[in-house]
Amino acid sequence: MDVGAQASPTAFGSMPGSLFASPGTAVCASVLWLTPPQLAELTIAELGYRLGRLDRAHFVMDEAGVTVDDLFAYISRIGALRLDGEPVALEAIPATGRWARAMTQEALLDTVAVLALGPSARAADVVRMCFEDMPALAGQVVPLTWPTAVRLPEDHWTPYPVP
Repeated sequence: MDVGAQASPTAFGSMPGSLFASPGTAVCASVLWLTPPQLAELTIAELGYRLGRLDRAHFVMDEAGVTVDDLFAYISRIGALRLDGEPVALEAIPATGRWARAMTQEALLDTVAVLALGPSARAADVVRMCFEDMPALAGQVVPLTWPTAVRLPEDHWTPYPVP
């Protein structure tokens, strides 16, 4: 798996992460150990995502002698941004074996700006609209990015709790 940019910006002007299938790619990630109340609070805060068990992921600890058998992650309900037919990875997430084009937040926002607002628009225009008129921005971005977003395949994860 790799970590791509979700197919639309957040209300605070960034392109959040979204897992996508990427055979041969290994990303640097962190484990967050949560109590049940913390998990409930975090899940409520991540409404754009669905909590699920990663069925095709393997986690290797860098230093601690701990084995993690069951991995859970928040899976984007929207999916990862696709440009020119391919998902785009977040450059800030270290990876080996990455085949997807990796972009910075600014480059992603510049690209979304041009797509949704026109050729002279830039990242700052998207961020400004996130704060000033998010519904208008969403109305321009969503029809262009959501239909082509790539979601993590169902055989890669199991929704939690299991229905």
